[in-house]
Amino acid sequence: MTDIPTSGPHSALDQVMQFFELVFSGSPTDPPERATEIEQLITAGLGSGYTYNGQPGKAADLVGFRNWLLKSYPTMVFRVQSAITAPIGVASTEPATTGVAISWRVDGTDPQGKQWYLEGMNLVSVVNGKAVTNNQLGDAGHGWKAVGT
Repeated sequence: MTDIPTSGPHSALDQVMQFFELVFSGSPTDPPERATEIEQLITAGLGSGYTYNGQPGKAADLVGFRNWLLKSYPTMVFRVQSAITAPIGVASTEPATTGVAISWRVDGTDPQGKQWYLEGMNLVSVVNGKAVTNNQLGDAGHGWKAVGT
């Protein structure tokens, strides 16, 4: 995937879901070519001026975060729970913007063997096939939850 199309059979919704599932799944023992593929996917999917929670974001930061997660929580499993999309704005002189809301859950085991989960939601704006904003909501700002709590 090199772009996140905003229409057609590979819509922004499909591509954002695929992006999240590919980026936040894997193993710390993935072969180097898999890591390179994910890095290219991340770099290609982020637009110029990309922001995460209102702050400038870089592909290298997301790659580093992904690598840290997989090393810290190798049993981590990421799943999209639901997602919706809608056009944003109506200005005909501006590039079309598509909004994608994605609800997700991550399950795993910490280094001490305790099971945990994390749920959250991201609101992603896509312009010209690239993610330009990503705002995370929900549990993600509050930390892991032990299973059964």
